[in-house]
Amino acid sequence: MLIDLMLFIYIAICMLLLVYSLIYTWKSKIIKKKMTKMKQKWKVLLDNEFENLKNGQHLSKAHMKYLEKKLPSINQFIAYISALDSFKEDKLMPIYLKERALSQQYLAYKYLKKDDISRSFFAYAISLYPPNARDEYLPILEVLIEYMDDASITCRENVLRALYAIGNVYAIETALEFINNHHLFHHPKLLADGLATFQGNKEELMRCLWKHINDWDAGLMVSIVNFIALSSSEYKSIFLPYLTDESVSLEIRLEILRYYRKHYYEPVQDILCSFLTSHSNVNLSIVSATVLASYPSKRTTEVLKNALCHSNWYVRYNAAGSLLKMDHYQDEINDILHGNDTYAKEILIYMMEQEGIYA
Repeated sequence: MLIDLMLFIYIAICMLLLVYSLIYTWKSKIIKKKMTKMKQKWKVLLDNEFENLKNGQHLSKAHMKYLEKKLPSINQFIAYISALDSFKEDKLMPIYLKERALSQQYLAYKYLKKDDISRSFFAYAISLYPPNARDEYLPILEVLIEYMDDASITCRENVLRALYAIGNVYAIETALEFINNHHLFHHPKLLADGLATFQGNKEELMRCLWKHINDWDAGLMVSIVNFIALSSSEYKSIFLPYLTDESVSLEIRLEILRYYRKHYYEPVQDILCSFLTSHSNVNLSIVSATVLASYPSKRTTEVLKNALCHSNWYVRYNAAGSLLKMDHYQDEINDILHGNDTYAKEILIYMMEQEGIYA
C-alpha cells in the first residue's frame, strides 16, 4: 500500500510539472507574440517621428502624450526600448532624446512610486538613452537619486549607470553623498569601474570627488582613488603626502600605494623602501613589496632581497614576485638561488614555480 501511494504521488507530481511546463510555454508564446506586436507598433510610431525630425519639425504632442500614457507599463517600456534600438545609429537620435526629455521627467516621477524592479528598469533604460544634462542639473537627476533610497544593489547600480551615462559631475557627487550619508555598501571595484565610464568631464569629476577625502567614508574614498588610478596620472604629487599621514585611513593609504605601481613617480621610492623595511604595519609592507616591481634600481633590489627573509609570508611572496620582474638584476637572483639563506631561496623557488620560470 505504501509503495502504491508513493508511486501515485510521484506520478501526480510529474503530471503537475508537465501541466505547469505546458502552461508556461503557452503563456510565453503569447507574451512573446504580444511583445513583438507592441515593438512593431512602436517602430512605426518612431519612424514617423524621426521622419518629422528629418524634415525640420519637432516631436508631435501626440507622441509625447502617448509616451506618458503607455510607458508607465513595464511591458510597453521594454517594447519601446527594443524599438528605439533600431534608431540608435540615427544622427537624429540626440535631437529625439532632447525633445522627449519632459516626458522622461514625467515618467521618472511615475516610476518613483513603483517597486524596486520597475525603478531599476527605468534607470537602466535611462542609462541606454540618457538625456543631455552634462551642463545643467535637471530635475530627473534628483528623482533618479531618490530611487536609491531603500533600493536593491541592482537598482542602485542601474541608477549610477544612468548618472555615468548622463555625465553630470554634480549628480555623481550628490549620489555618492547619498551613499555615504546613508552608510550604504556598494562594492569599491564596481564603483571605481563605473566611475571610469563617466561620459562627462572626468578631470572635473576627479577634482570634485577628491575634495571629500576628509569627510567621506574610507570605503568610498578607496573607490575614488581607484577611479583616479584608472583615469589619470596627474595625482602623483597630490597623493604623496597622504602616504605618510597616519591620520588617513589605512585602506586609503594602501590604495594610494597601488596607484604608484601603475603611475611611476620617483620621489615615492624612498617611502616604499621605508615601508618595506619598517615593521610598524605589515599591510604597508605587503603592498610596498608589490609596488616596488615598478621601481627597479640597486637600492630597491637590495631592499627586496632583504624582504625575502621577512617574518610575514605575504611580504616574502610579493618581494620574490617583484624581484623576478626585474630583468636587469638576474645576477642578484642567481646569488639568492646559490646562496645560504634558506628562507630567501625557498620563497624565490616557490615563486618561480608559480610563474613557470625555471632556473
